[in-house]
Amino acid sequence: MLPQTSQCWVIKELACDLWQEWMAKDTGIPLMASVARMVAKRLYGILNAMKNRV
Repeated sequence: MLPQTSQCWVIKELACDLWQEWMAKDTGIPLMASVARMVAKRLYGILNAMKNRV
């Protein structure tokens, strides 16, 4: 049970980091906005890769 709890916590933290990057588009910094758009565009593939551990 404890390893699964740890894994869930790590995934939650990664999702928080990803969400913070998503908010980077609102900073007004062109490079950060570009990365945020790229992540948003490829989010389904990123999450799929994380799920399948690719």
